[in-house]
Amino acid sequence: MAIRWTRYFLVPCNSHGSLAPASFTAIVGAFFISVPVPCDRRYGRRRGGRQPPQRLSNEKIAIVGVGGTGSYILDQIAKTPVREIRLIDGDEFLQHNAFRAPGAPTIDQLREVPKKVDYFRNIYSNIHRGITAHAVAIDETSVRLLDDITFAFLCMDAGQSKRIIVERLELMGVPFIDVGMGLDLTDGTLGGILRVTLSTPQERQYARSRISFEERSGENLYGSNIQVADLNALNAALAVIRWKR
Repeated sequence: MAIRWTRYFLVPCNSHGSLAPASFTAIVGAFFISVPVPCDRRYGRRRGGRQPPQRLSNEKIAIVGVGGTGSYILDQIAKTPVREIRLIDGDEFLQHNAFRAPGAPTIDQLREVPKKVDYFRNIYSNIHRGITAHAVAIDETSVRLLDDITFAFLCMDAGQSKRIIVERLELMGVPFIDVGMGLDLTDGTLGGILRVTLSTPQERQYARSRISFEERSGENLYGSNIQVADLNALNAALAVIRWKR
């Protein structure tokens, strides 16, 4: 199956299911996809119908930020034969996180207020033995947690921590994917832009031009109680597909 790849997805929708402008291409439900940067590469099975497990078996993956999109990335990566998955996030798993993550925590689990990384490690260690949890925020000291990884997924807000991580990964020559989501609510219509940016040693300048380190100002719609688990899941799927390519 051929998939035309794009780095940006525009997903406007509303409760009335009204049509978007003709320039958008419709997908399931009241969602629409914009394809401004198409590519001709193909994603699919290799000849013979199997993807060699050894391609992934030596990978050491870091997922920085597991609150929303990062948790769906973990859900997919945990089902691959990678050697190690490092979860890095200093925040607690709260009630609103339960509505932006795969699975369904119990009331008792929420009352314990576990760290996000501990909560997800306990679940996904049932299917993958190489998951480690680091309940810390990345700074100039803890950035050493990224040492000897082979790939990283950055699922975090812009800020100084992201700058430290990106500079460290670039210095180590490690490829990474940075994901982002922008939401807009106008007249009852929710719109969203999903971003998946791949940075490799050969394309650092291109990636840098698309990664923001500026902290958000003004109203943060994503930080409200709005439910966007479907967008988190879509963003994660796009990121994992890009990584597998």
